[in-house]
Amino acid sequence: MPLARSLLTAQSTLLLLGAGACGGTEPPRTYQHADAGVGLPLPEEAGTRVFALEQVSSEIVTNPSPFSNDTAVSSLTAWLRVRWSREGEEIVWDEALCAMRSNEIFGTTTRYPQAFLESIPRRQRSGRLAAAQVGATFEAGPFVDLFGVRLTDPASEALPTGPDDPRVEDSDGDGEPGITVAVEQSLLGSGEVFVAQRSTSSYEGVVVSPDRLEGEVRVITEKTVLGATAGWLESGTEAAPDPDPTHNYFIFQAVPDHTTCTQIVLNRDRIFDEG
Repeated sequence: MPLARSLLTAQSTLLLLGAGACGGTEPPRTYQHADAGVGLPLPEEAGTRVFALEQVSSEIVTNPSPFSNDTAVSSLTAWLRVRWSREGEEIVWDEALCAMRSNEIFGTTTRYPQAFLESIPRRQRSGRLAAAQVGATFEAGPFVDLFGVRLTDPASEALPTGPDDPRVEDSDGDGEPGITVAVEQSLLGSGEVFVAQRSTSSYEGVVVSPDRLEGEVRVITEKTVLGATAGWLESGTEAAPDPDPTHNYFIFQAVPDHTTCTQIVLNRDRIFDEG
């Protein structure tokens, strides 16, 4: 909702909204950035175009079990539908979240209920090209997004630490504080956890073609657990930035104006891998 690296804090719960932890051995999705041409001027744009956006952010998580110090890469992938306009080097867009998916690690799977996805408003963004041509660099952000909380100073105010803090809000309207995510663990069962979170994202990339921008995303995520349906869901684990840029990336790809969120998710491999 996203540049060189994921800079998640060193302590984190096993389920994350900003770098989703889930369970098992499934590897994260990776991406090798395409080579950009140089010098081809971008055509003047009239009106709004539609882009699909894929964003992946990752961290290295230590197994919370006291009997293991194994680590795994925990990645969160988000797909969004973007309405985009450009005037010269300036780009403005708004984005609607279509879907989110975490890879599975340590036997744990985190899922994002539909109520949460529907609670995320359209985000307004802006960025800038170094020049209006293919091969130009692109920068945007930082963007600060809040989940399950209202803050007077969104960028730096401390997050609430309990559900009775008046700044906590039931963003997804399910009667629980903060936002709710569902967790399934192969040994411990399943449950829900209620979280307040701040995510700060920035982009650095390049214009690959008139219809495509790619680059690396930096996501800083802070969160507090406001409650859970089981005590084990409140346990913590160590997390550190994943230094692999192929695990922290974004792709803007132009699509036909009539393309829906459902079509973006169903056709994501063709859209983002082939361009």
